[in-house]
Amino acid sequence: MSACAPRAIGRTGLISLLLASLLLTPGCTENPFMEVEKIAMQRVTGAVQLSDHSQPDQVLAWLEVLNLNGQTGSDGRFAVYLPPPEIQGYGLGFSGDLDLYFFLANYRLQQIPVRLVNGELAKSQLYVDDAGRLRNPVRLEKVLSIHTTLSADTIPACFADSLHAWIEISTDEPAVRYTLKRRSYTHVIRPALYCGLIFEPLGSSDDTLRFYEYEDSFFFHDTVRRLSPKTHRMDLVLTQLGHHRVGTSGRPGLPVGRYRVYPFIDIHQPGVPLSEPDIPWGIVASTGRHEYPFGHDYHLLPMKRRDAVLVVRVSTAADSIAAGESQPD
Repeated sequence: MSACAPRAIGRTGLISLLLASLLLTPGCTENPFMEVEKIAMQRVTGAVQLSDHSQPDQVLAWLEVLNLNGQTGSDGRFAVYLPPPEIQGYGLGFSGDLDLYFFLANYRLQQIPVRLVNGELAKSQLYVDDAGRLRNPVRLEKVLSIHTTLSADTIPACFADSLHAWIEISTDEPAVRYTLKRRSYTHVIRPALYCGLIFEPLGSSDDTLRFYEYEDSFFFHDTVRRLSPKTHRMDLVLTQLGHHRVGTSGRPGLPVGRYRVYPFIDIHQPGVPLSEPDIPWGIVASTGRHEYPFGHDYHLLPMKRRDAVLVVRVSTAADSIAAGESQPD
C-alpha cells in the first residue's frame, strides 16, 4: 500500500488531533503544574518533648482531613503513615497543606503544617526534611497539673468507712478553665460535694472501670490561676461505687485488687474562647472515645497525671468484726 499524500488539516481536524495527543501523552494522570519531588517513604516521623521533662509517651499525633494518627512511645518518637493516594478518597490524592496536631489533654495543643502533593509528601518543606522527619522536636507546654491522694492506700474488701480523696490542681499559666463533676445544688453543703472519681484496675484481667458519682451530679466549671492551686475533696462510700463494662453490669463495690484512682476532669485549652471548640473532634475520636466529655471510655483520653493507687486486700476476721462494729444499728 502506498503512503498517503500529505494534505492540509482543517480547524476541526486540528482540534481533534490536539485532543488525541493529550489523551495519549503519558503522565497526564497527574497535574502537570504540580511537578513537585516527593519523599520515597510515605510517613512522617519525629519526636515530642514535654516541658516538665515527664516521659513523653501517650502523645497523640493526628493528621487532619485524612484522619491519620500515631502515638509516641516512651522515647517520645512517633510515626504517621500515609495510605496510597488512590484510597485516600480524593481522586488522585490530597494536595495542599494539612495540620499535624500533637495532643496530650493537659498540655497545650501544638500543630505544624505538612504539605502533600497528589496524596504524597512533598520535598523541600519548612518543618519536614527530605526523609519525612520533623526537622526539630515538638515541645508541648504543660497547662495543668492534677494530683490525686487518698486517706488510705490499702483497705480490706469489707471496708465500710468513708475514704477521702483530694484532687490538687495547679498551673503555671495565667488562668486555665477546667470542669469537674459535682453534686446537684439541691444537695450542696459546705464543703461542696464533688464526684466523678474513677477506679481503673491494674495488672488484672478484670478491665471493669468503677465510678464514684451521683445521678444528680452535674458539670461544674472552675478556673485555676498561677500560684493559686486548688484542692477539691471527695468523701467516698465505697459500697456505693458503680461499675461498667460494655454489655454487662454487676454488683457495686471494689473487688480485691490494685486500682489506679483519678478524677474526671475536662481541660479547656488556654487562649481559646469558651464559646469555641478548643480541640478538633477528630482528635478525640482518634483516641477511641465516643462519649464526650465524660463517659465510660474516659480512661482512653491521653493525659499526664499523678494518680493515687489503692490496694484492696482480702478481709480478715478482725476486719469483718471491725466493719460490723462500724455499721449503724
